[in-house]
This record gives sequence, structure tokens and C-alpha cells, in this order.
Amino acid sequence: MTEYIIIVALIAIATIGVVSLFGDNIRALFGTSANALAGNESATAETNSSTQSIHGHGDLKNFGKTTGRS
Repeated sequence: MTEYIIIVALIAIATIGVVSLFGDNIRALFGTSANALAGNESATAETNSSTQSIHGHGDLKNFGKTTGRS
């Protein structure tokens, strides 16, 4: 019985970690879906601008700088 409690605790910790890492992206995806269902045509533009404000604009010109490598 103790093993099951340990497994459930590890799964809970892993779930909290995944949600904390991907929470902003998931929130943006659900927001875009809600806006699209509401009939807003600019739903994808809002997601793109919020993603760029969080992660910045990335392309091959600044790839080494944005990944932390030199």
C-alpha cells in the first residue's frame, strides 16, 4: 500500500512540474480556442503576440543567442 502512495505522490509532483513549465502555453492555447469559438477573427494574432512577448522573436539569425549557446 505504501508503494502506491509513493507512486501517486511522484505523479502529483511530476504533474505540478509539467504545468509550471507549460502553463503559459496551455493558457494561451485555451484562450485562443475560446476567442475562436466566440467568433473573434484575431485569435491567432493575440496568441502570436503573447508568445513573442514571453519568448521573444526567434529566427536563424539569433538562434545561438536565444538558446543560451554562443
